[in-house]
Amino acid sequence: MTLDPSARVVAEPSLQLHGLPLSPSEFFLLSRLDTPMRVADVANACGLPAEEAKAALEKLLSLGAAKLLGPAPERPRSPTPAAAVGAQRKREGLLAQLAAARGGSSVPTPQRSPSVEGPPSRSENAAREPAIEPSAGPPPSWPRVGADDVRLDPALGISVEEQQRVLALTDRLADLSPFELIGLWPTHDARAIRRAYHEVSRDFHPDSYFGQNVGPFRDHLSTLFGRATQAYEALRSADIRAPFVDAEIARRAEIARRAKLVDDSSRQQSEMREAMAEAEAAARRYERAARRALRHREALDAAMKVQLDVYVQDAVAAEQLGNLARAANAWRLALQIVPQDATLRDNWQRCLEVARSKRATEAFNRALTLREIGQMAEAVTLLVEAAVAHPTAEHLVYAAEAVAPKDKARGREFALGALDALRAESMSGGAGRRPADLARFHVMLARAFLHVGQQHTAREQAAIADRHRPGDPEIRALLNSIKLP
Repeated sequence: MTLDPSARVVAEPSLQLHGLPLSPSEFFLLSRLDTPMRVADVANACGLPAEEAKAALEKLLSLGAAKLLGPAPERPRSPTPAAAVGAQRKREGLLAQLAAARGGSSVPTPQRSPSVEGPPSRSENAAREPAIEPSAGPPPSWPRVGADDVRLDPALGISVEEQQRVLALTDRLADLSPFELIGLWPTHDARAIRRAYHEVSRDFHPDSYFGQNVGPFRDHLSTLFGRATQAYEALRSADIRAPFVDAEIARRAEIARRAKLVDDSSRQQSEMREAMAEAEAAARRYERAARRALRHREALDAAMKVQLDVYVQDAVAAEQLGNLARAANAWRLALQIVPQDATLRDNWQRCLEVARSKRATEAFNRALTLREIGQMAEAVTLLVEAAVAHPTAEHLVYAAEAVAPKDKARGREFALGALDALRAESMSGGAGRRPADLARFHVMLARAFLHVGQQHTAREQAAIADRHRPGDPEIRALLNSIKLP
């Protein structure tokens, strides 16, 4: 939300604050908007950082707790004659020199109508003086330096307490306002100003310690006395006094406004404290639930670790006994507990591969035995099982020849797989098969391709077999029997 810095913002008096989701800082900012205020002045008025104040103001506007007004209309100014301008500049210079507020902030320069040249009359001063009591409680206390300040000297004729006050005033001389110099709350009461000046003059006048050794404090006293005299002379003018008195009136009004705000907002603050207490209780309940969940998870992790150890030990024992199927199953169960463990996965795949190979070898050997005794149906089933479990070239060749007469698609699949396996063995050179075995494999593949109707491929396989075992009558007869279309 983009806000015009010159626009004014004010609290919505008709809105019920009960139930609004306001933080303490947002509520405090709302309390400062009882009168229209420029958007540009909001951060200074509430003492918050600029970004935090802007975010709080936008939230108040979005909730309807505050509303925007247009910029304040400018007051028409009458032309200023040259003589009045010179007098105005002289007053501004005096204000800059004598009326610097605490922290180095400047006091606003009072504006006078230049229609009458010369100093204001007594009746004019009286008309400008707002109603204010001479004091707001006891006079402001002067600061003191610490008792460990190295400039303090108990041997001098001025007391240590007075030395502390003189040093503190001297250190802060550039920041003291005229009223602070004479130790008085801002007021238009001329008699109170005069009495305060007389009292401070007695304290700071160098002759007050006539004949006594005050060391370097004589220069400090002379400086303070001269500045107090300048301050008194300046405060005799209503134009000089007015900014300080106006600031004091604003200070007292702010104190009263804050007291009223505390009374009006006591119920909201009580509800806020209750809400905060409930939030803290909810946070404590959540923390207890989180601790219980953590303990439960730790217990579950411990139980899973125990079970994992059981599976691993079972797998290792099964491998030692040669029961690779059981070992592979145990490794698989362990991997389900810790799926991301690469070692468990490798062990499972290794045992599974060996178990499948062993099972395939047993099925293949049994199939060959059944073929020899004429039980072809059972032999075909075992040959297919061996080819699927462990698809070596030998297993695939026998499965292709056995299956092709009844299942051409399956026979062709096994035959092509056998060709790929033989090519891989030939390229790797790791099989080391005898020419007689290779001739036998290619003869069996030729018969399988004949059954599935691939005469060209069958003749190629028979020709390969003839190269491995040249002059074999069986192979020559097979070649002659293959008629190409």
